[in-house]
Amino acid sequence: MTTNTDVRTYDSTMLNAPVITGQAATLVALLDALGTDGFGSVTLTSLVVADGVATATKNGHGFALIGGTTYPVIRIADAGVSALNGDVRITGSDANTFTFPAPGVANQTVTGTITAKRAPFGMTKLYSGTSKAVYRLDRMATNGHPGVLRVDDSAAQYAELVMAESASSVDTVSGPTPTTGSYYAFRSSTANSTARAWRVFADPLGFYLFINSDGTNWY
Repeated sequence: MTTNTDVRTYDSTMLNAPVITGQAATLVALLDALGTDGFGSVTLTSLVVADGVATATKNGHGFALIGGTTYPVIRIADAGVSALNGDVRITGSDANTFTFPAPGVANQTVTGTITAKRAPFGMTKLYSGTSKAVYRLDRMATNGHPGVLRVDDSAAQYAELVMAESASSVDTVSGPTPTTGSYYAFRSSTANSTARAWRVFADPLGFYLFINSDGTNWY
């Protein structure tokens, strides 16, 4: 619904962000939230359009500046004006309101039970199992490069990552070898529920994941 929404940034300090710990399946839960589902959904109190700008009201919405300089990309849904539904980058906010562009939309108070959440960066979860998942980036598939990422998140402190050309189940991938044990994401230095800080920088072609797995060092 607007431009300049490709680059998306997330971190563990965001309201209702997923939590990474030294427990199985927490990386899969994070990738589900950031890549496919979004998170931090709120129901707006009001949404008003004036002169091409939409102003949303929701006390404590949590969509603040990222790193003090960049506003997040959010997903608007169930607005009575269809042109307002979709992904948009916020252009201003305070604790209880935020604004975003609404080009071509007439001045009005918008009806509907309207929700806003942090927009996912765009993955499809092709297969899933206990503490496992296979993902595909939506833009890569659209462009004819349907590579997959398999995540085995069964171990307590780390996840095994495999990048391959294709998959036929959560446990079967094919493509360049090796198809097991390619890479590892170290989630935590301790096998317990201690939350670890994380950051993700993403666009439609990939993402970077950083985890502060021991409370001091980022990997």
